[in-house]
Amino acid sequence: MRLSLNGGPETPFAQGAIGIRIFRGVEAGATYEFRLYEPSSSAPLRSVTVTSEAIKALTASPLSAGPVPGVRKATIGCNLPIPGGGEVYVSADGGPEELFARGEGGAQEAPWLATGKSYEFRLYMTTPARRLIDKLTVGGKEAGQP
Repeated sequence: MRLSLNGGPETPFAQGAIGIRIFRGVEAGATYEFRLYEPSSSAPLRSVTVTSEAIKALTASPLSAGPVPGVRKATIGCNLPIPGGGEVYVSADGGPEELFARGEGGAQEAPWLATGKSYEFRLYMTTPARRLIDKLTVGGKEAGQP
């Protein structure tokens, strides 16, 4: 199997009759064409083209009704595909940060979001040094609020 990046020249990717190869270093927006050849042929048996796109590190589902009036909930998702993982902190209305979640990825529900408050979730890489990777804001004023 050979690989062409963004229409460039082919480079060897894998060989053998069967197997799996992990492909690291995917660039957002790049186009990868994988071509499978028979050992004695110059024409590919099969070709697959893949275009990569950026995956947000931090996501939130739409707000929905929470367990009591005036409280809403959202699911906060984290995708940090690097060893060591990270930490997600939350700050309400610009207040101090509190730890919300820790790990390499997953999703966690936040069922305590008060109507009218704004929550900023911040994802930090923790190793080798603490560094902000992504942030998002959930909530805020409702339509019709001053």
